[in-house]
Amino acid sequence: MNYFKLNKLIFINCIIFILIKIIDTISFLSNIDINYIKYCLGLSSSFNYFTYDLISLFTYMFVHFDFIHFALNMMSFYFISNIFLIFFEKYKLFVIYLFGGITGGIFYVFSHNYFPVFENQNGLLIGSSASIIAILSYLTLIKPNYEINFVNFSFKLKFVTLFIFLIDIISIPNGNPGGHISHIGGLFSGILFSLFELNNKIFKTKISHTIKSRNNKISKRFKTNIEYNSEKIELNNKIDKILEKISTSGYDSLSKFEKDFLNKNSNNL
Repeated sequence: MNYFKLNKLIFINCIIFILIKIIDTISFLSNIDINYIKYCLGLSSSFNYFTYDLISLFTYMFVHFDFIHFALNMMSFYFISNIFLIFFEKYKLFVIYLFGGITGGIFYVFSHNYFPVFENQNGLLIGSSASIIAILSYLTLIKPNYEINFVNFSFKLKFVTLFIFLIDIISIPNGNPGGHISHIGGLFSGILFSLFELNNKIFKTKISHTIKSRNNKISKRFKTNIEYNSEKIELNNKIDKILEKISTSGYDSLSKFEKDFLNKNSNNL
Protein backbone atom coordinates (compact mmCIF):
# COMPACT_ATOMS: atom_id res chain seq x y z
CA MET A 1 0.00 0.00 0.00
CA ASN A 2 2.95 2.34 0.69
CA TYR A 3 3.95 2.05 -2.96
CA PHE A 4 0.63 3.31 -4.32
CA LYS A 5 1.77 6.90 -4.91
CA LEU A 6 5.14 5.72 -6.22
CA ASN A 7 3.57 3.32 -8.69
CA LYS A 8 0.98 5.91 -9.69
CA LEU A 9 3.63 8.49 -10.55
CA ILE A 10 5.70 5.99 -12.53
CA PHE A 11 2.53 4.82 -14.27
CA ILE A 12 1.69 8.40 -15.36
CA ASN A 13 5.23 8.87 -16.70
CA CYS A 14 5.03 5.56 -18.59
CA ILE A 15 1.64 6.30 -20.17
CA ILE A 16 2.73 9.75 -21.36
CA PHE A 17 6.00 8.37 -22.74
CA ILE A 18 4.10 5.66 -24.69
CA LEU A 19 1.63 8.23 -26.06
CA ILE A 20 4.51 10.45 -27.21
CA LYS A 21 6.12 7.50 -29.01
CA ILE A 22 2.78 6.69 -30.69
CA ILE A 23 2.59 10.32 -31.88
CA ASP A 24 6.13 9.98 -33.26
CA THR A 25 5.14 6.83 -35.15
CA ILE A 26 1.97 8.38 -36.60
CA SER A 27 3.92 11.47 -37.61
CA PHE A 28 6.57 9.35 -39.34
CA LEU A 29 4.17 7.03 -41.21
CA SER A 30 1.78 9.79 -42.33
CA ASN A 31 4.61 12.18 -43.19
CA ILE A 32 2.62 14.85 -41.36
CA ASP A 33 4.24 16.91 -38.67
CA ILE A 34 2.06 16.55 -35.59
CA ASN A 35 4.93 16.81 -33.13
CA TYR A 36 3.59 20.16 -31.93
CA ILE A 37 1.14 18.08 -29.82
CA LYS A 38 3.91 16.62 -27.68
CA TYR A 39 5.74 19.95 -27.49
CA CYS A 40 2.64 21.48 -25.91
CA LEU A 41 3.31 19.30 -22.86
CA GLY A 42 6.82 20.69 -22.33
CA LEU A 43 7.65 23.92 -20.50
CA SER A 44 8.66 26.77 -22.80
CA SER A 45 11.47 29.09 -21.74
CA SER A 46 9.52 32.04 -23.17
CA PHE A 47 8.15 34.05 -20.27
CA ASN A 48 5.20 35.25 -22.35
CA TYR A 49 4.23 31.69 -23.30
CA PHE A 50 4.83 30.54 -19.72
CA THR A 51 2.33 33.06 -18.30
CA TYR A 52 -0.16 32.13 -21.04
CA ASP A 53 0.09 28.36 -20.53
CA LEU A 54 0.73 27.73 -16.83
CA ILE A 55 -0.54 24.14 -17.15
CA SER A 56 2.77 23.22 -18.81
CA LEU A 57 4.46 23.93 -15.45
CA PHE A 58 2.71 20.77 -14.22
CA THR A 59 2.76 18.61 -17.36
CA TYR A 60 6.46 18.96 -18.27
CA MET A 61 7.60 16.91 -15.24
CA PHE A 62 5.82 13.83 -16.63
CA VAL A 63 7.19 14.14 -20.17
CA HIS A 64 10.21 12.37 -21.75
CA PHE A 65 11.06 12.25 -25.45
CA ASP A 66 14.15 10.03 -25.31
CA PHE A 67 14.10 6.43 -24.02
CA ILE A 68 17.48 6.71 -22.22
CA HIS A 69 16.33 9.89 -20.47
CA PHE A 70 13.06 8.22 -19.48
CA ALA A 71 14.67 4.96 -18.30
CA LEU A 72 17.37 6.66 -16.20
CA ASN A 73 14.85 8.98 -14.55
CA MET A 74 12.41 6.19 -13.74
CA MET A 75 15.13 3.92 -12.32
CA SER A 76 16.48 6.79 -10.20
CA PHE A 77 12.98 7.68 -9.07
CA TYR A 78 12.17 4.08 -8.15
CA PHE A 79 15.40 3.69 -6.16
CA ILE A 80 15.16 7.01 -4.26
CA SER A 81 11.43 6.66 -3.61
CA ASN A 82 11.84 3.21 -2.09
CA ILE A 83 14.24 4.70 0.46
CA PHE A 84 11.92 7.68 0.99
CA LEU A 85 8.92 5.47 1.78
CA ILE A 86 10.84 3.67 4.53
CA PHE A 87 10.67 6.85 6.62
CA PHE A 88 7.84 9.01 5.31
CA GLU A 89 4.16 8.90 4.34
CA LYS A 90 3.19 8.12 0.76
CA TYR A 91 1.27 11.39 0.24
CA LYS A 92 4.43 13.40 0.98
CA LEU A 93 6.20 11.74 -1.95
CA PHE A 94 3.56 13.06 -4.33
CA VAL A 95 3.59 16.56 -2.80
CA ILE A 96 7.40 16.91 -2.99
CA TYR A 97 7.43 15.51 -6.54
CA LEU A 98 5.02 18.26 -7.66
CA PHE A 99 6.66 20.99 -5.59
CA GLY A 100 10.12 20.07 -6.87
CA GLY A 101 8.94 20.00 -10.46
CA ILE A 102 7.23 23.38 -10.16
CA THR A 103 10.25 25.00 -8.51
CA GLY A 104 12.61 23.50 -11.08
CA GLY A 105 10.37 24.83 -13.86
CA ILE A 106 10.35 28.33 -12.37
CA PHE A 107 14.16 28.29 -12.07
CA TYR A 108 14.37 27.25 -15.72
CA VAL A 109 12.06 29.98 -17.05
CA PHE A 110 13.58 32.78 -14.97
CA SER A 111 17.15 31.75 -15.81
CA HIS A 112 16.34 31.86 -19.54
CA ASN A 113 14.87 35.32 -19.19
CA TYR A 114 17.40 36.94 -16.85
CA PHE A 115 20.82 35.44 -17.67
CA PRO A 116 22.45 37.15 -20.68
CA VAL A 117 23.76 33.84 -22.04
CA PHE A 118 20.20 32.78 -22.90
CA GLU A 119 19.33 35.99 -24.76
CA ASN A 120 17.33 35.35 -27.96
CA GLN A 121 17.20 31.61 -27.18
CA ASN A 122 14.01 29.57 -26.92
CA GLY A 123 14.13 26.30 -25.04
CA LEU A 124 11.82 23.53 -23.90
CA LEU A 125 12.09 21.80 -20.53
CA ILE A 126 10.91 18.21 -20.11
CA GLY A 127 11.57 15.41 -17.65
CA SER A 128 11.12 14.50 -14.00
CA SER A 129 14.73 15.16 -12.93
CA ALA A 130 13.94 18.27 -10.85
CA SER A 131 11.17 16.39 -9.02
CA ILE A 132 13.44 13.42 -8.29
CA ILE A 133 16.26 15.66 -7.02
CA ALA A 134 13.75 17.48 -4.78
CA ILE A 135 12.83 14.14 -3.17
CA LEU A 136 16.53 13.31 -2.80
CA SER A 137 17.43 16.66 -1.19
CA TYR A 138 14.49 16.48 1.23
CA LEU A 139 15.52 12.96 2.22
CA THR A 140 19.14 14.08 2.63
CA LEU A 141 18.31 16.89 5.03
CA ILE A 142 16.19 14.60 7.21
CA LYS A 143 18.40 11.48 6.96
CA PRO A 144 21.87 12.78 5.93
CA ASN A 145 23.80 9.76 7.22
CA TYR A 146 21.61 7.10 5.62
CA GLU A 147 23.94 4.73 3.78
CA ILE A 148 23.43 3.60 0.19
CA ASN A 149 25.12 0.35 -0.74
CA PHE A 150 26.45 0.02 -4.28
CA VAL A 151 28.30 -3.19 -5.19
CA ASN A 152 30.96 -3.43 -2.44
CA PHE A 153 30.88 0.25 -1.55
CA SER A 154 28.75 2.27 0.86
CA PHE A 155 28.02 5.98 0.49
CA LYS A 156 26.27 8.34 2.86
CA LEU A 157 23.27 10.08 1.34
CA LYS A 158 24.65 13.57 2.03
CA PHE A 159 27.74 12.88 -0.08
CA VAL A 160 25.69 11.44 -2.94
CA THR A 161 23.48 14.57 -3.01
CA LEU A 162 26.50 16.88 -2.77
CA PHE A 163 28.14 15.03 -5.68
CA ILE A 164 25.00 15.41 -7.84
CA PHE A 165 24.76 19.11 -6.96
CA LEU A 166 28.41 19.72 -7.91
CA ILE A 167 28.00 17.80 -11.18
CA ASP A 168 25.03 20.02 -12.08
CA ILE A 169 26.97 23.19 -11.21
CA ILE A 170 30.06 22.35 -13.27
CA SER A 171 27.96 20.96 -16.15
CA ILE A 172 26.05 24.21 -16.80
CA PRO A 173 28.59 25.57 -19.34
CA ASN A 174 28.95 22.20 -21.10
CA GLY A 175 25.45 21.68 -22.50
CA ASN A 176 21.80 21.74 -21.43
CA PRO A 177 22.38 24.63 -19.00
CA GLY A 178 18.67 25.22 -18.46
CA GLY A 179 18.16 21.58 -17.49
CA HIS A 180 20.97 21.71 -14.93
CA ILE A 181 19.58 24.94 -13.48
CA SER A 182 16.16 23.28 -13.13
CA HIS A 183 17.89 20.45 -11.21
CA ILE A 184 19.31 23.02 -8.81
CA GLY A 185 15.79 24.43 -8.45
CA GLY A 186 14.55 20.96 -7.55
CA LEU A 187 17.30 20.56 -4.97
CA PHE A 188 16.48 23.98 -3.50
CA SER A 189 12.77 23.06 -3.23
CA GLY A 190 13.57 19.90 -1.24
CA ILE A 191 15.66 21.96 1.19
CA LEU A 192 12.93 24.60 1.42
CA PHE A 193 10.24 21.98 2.05
CA SER A 194 12.25 20.33 4.84
CA LEU A 195 13.06 23.67 6.51
CA PHE A 196 9.42 24.73 6.37
CA GLU A 197 8.40 21.43 7.92
CA LEU A 198 11.07 21.79 10.64
CA ASN A 199 9.95 25.32 11.53
CA ASN A 200 6.34 24.13 11.58
CA LYS A 201 7.28 21.36 14.04
CA ILE A 202 9.20 23.83 16.24
CA PHE A 203 6.21 26.21 16.22
CA LYS A 204 3.81 23.37 17.14
CA THR A 205 6.18 22.21 19.90
CA LYS A 206 6.33 25.72 21.38
CA ILE A 207 2.54 26.03 21.29
CA SER A 208 2.21 22.60 22.89
CA HIS A 209 4.68 23.51 25.66
CA THR A 210 2.89 26.83 26.29
CA ILE A 211 -0.49 25.11 26.59
CA LYS A 212 0.98 22.40 28.82
CA SER A 213 2.68 25.00 31.04
CA ARG A 214 -0.58 26.93 31.46
CA ASN A 215 -2.47 23.73 32.24
CA ASN A 216 0.15 22.85 34.88
CA LYS A 217 -0.18 26.31 36.46
CA ILE A 218 -3.96 25.97 36.56
CA SER A 219 -3.59 22.50 38.03
CA LYS A 220 -1.18 23.80 40.66
CA ARG A 221 -3.54 26.64 41.57
CA PHE A 222 -6.40 24.21 41.92
CA LYS A 223 -4.30 21.91 44.08
CA THR A 224 -3.17 24.84 46.30
CA ASN A 225 -6.79 25.88 46.90
CA ILE A 226 -7.71 22.36 47.98
CA GLU A 227 -4.73 22.20 50.32
CA TYR A 228 -5.59 25.65 51.70
CA ASN A 229 -9.17 24.64 52.50
CA SER A 230 -7.98 21.40 54.08
CA GLU A 231 -5.47 23.24 56.26
CA LYS A 232 -8.13 25.76 57.27
CA ILE A 233 -10.52 23.01 58.40
CA GLU A 234 -7.73 21.35 60.39
CA LEU A 235 -6.83 24.70 62.02
CA ASN A 236 -10.43 25.37 63.01
CA ASN A 237 -10.68 21.89 64.53
CA LYS A 238 -7.62 22.53 66.67
CA ILE A 239 -8.98 25.90 67.81
CA ASP A 240 -12.36 24.32 68.67
CA LYS A 241 -10.61 21.70 70.84
CA ILE A 242 -8.66 24.40 72.69
CA LEU A 243 -11.81 26.50 73.25
CA GLU A 244 -13.63 23.43 74.48
CA LYS A 245 -10.80 22.78 76.96
CA ILE A 246 -11.04 26.39 78.19
CA SER A 247 -14.81 26.08 78.70
CA THR A 248 -14.43 22.93 80.79
CA SER A 249 -11.15 23.51 82.66
CA GLY A 250 -10.39 27.21 82.29
CA TYR A 251 -7.68 29.16 80.50
CA ASP A 252 -4.96 28.27 82.99
CA SER A 253 -5.33 24.58 82.07
CA LEU A 254 -3.79 25.29 78.63
CA SER A 255 -0.15 24.43 77.94
CA LYS A 256 2.29 27.07 76.75
CA PHE A 257 2.11 25.66 73.22
CA GLU A 258 -1.71 25.83 73.23
CA LYS A 259 -1.70 29.41 74.53
CA ASP A 260 0.83 30.50 71.86
CA PHE A 261 -1.16 28.66 69.17
CA LEU A 262 -4.39 30.36 70.30
CA ASN A 263 -2.79 33.84 70.38
CA LYS A 264 -1.25 33.28 66.96
CA ASN A 265 -4.56 32.26 65.37
CA SER A 266 -6.85 34.58 67.30
CA ASN A 267 -7.91 36.22 64.01
CA ASN A 268 -9.58 32.98 62.98
CA LEU A 269 -11.88 32.96 66.04
